[in-house]
Amino acid sequence: MIGLMWKDLLCLRKSLATYVIVIVFYGLTTLAGLWDINAMAAVLAILVSVLPYSCFSYDHAAKWDRYGLALPVSRAQTVLARYLVVVMLLVLATVLVGLIGAAAALFGDGVDWTTYGFTAAVVLAMGIFLNAVLLPLIYRFGAERARILFFVVLGGAVVVGISLVNIADRLFDIDGLLAAMPPVWLPVAVVLAAGTALLAASYFVSLHIYSSREW
Repeated sequence: MIGLMWKDLLCLRKSLATYVIVIVFYGLTTLAGLWDINAMAAVLAILVSVLPYSCFSYDHAAKWDRYGLALPVSRAQTVLARYLVVVMLLVLATVLVGLIGAAAALFGDGVDWTTYGFTAAVVLAMGIFLNAVLLPLIYRFGAERARILFFVVLGGAVVVGISLVNIADRLFDIDGLLAAMPPVWLPVAVVLAAGTALLAASYFVSLHIYSSREW
């Protein structure tokens, strides 16, 4: 199964330079004050959500699924390896968000760590949610057709998120709520616990779809 994970990481390496350039660009513009640091965190979440599509696209082009059936690995291991790569990418995105916050605090005008920690938790939740929903869709419909569904789900998530923020802004004192926020680690811990359960459920759905496929 480790070999399957290496396969995905090597596939992602082909487009790694492009993503690094994008991250560096947004990072520099954020430090220059052209972007809000919270917007940078959201961009990272979207980039991470897009990454798994490359693996599916390369697998489809190389007809990997049929070849993989001849290997001494089960379908459960094949699906699990893909989910573990997604988890690694989510961890990487979380680390990058933390490093960007530290850089902004060091070279910028300072960071409100309570607000930024809450934003990081929301960004992590968005990445987990998008992957948990979209991975089963890719296994069911394939990477090309699921690409359209990605934008539908992403657009829906953005609309719902903005709507909830606007509603909360009208009904509550957002600044007061943020001031009364618990320690930064608490919302992140809640997201990790809920995200683990969501990804586990998503894994079993994807496994059921993948196991029922015939080539």
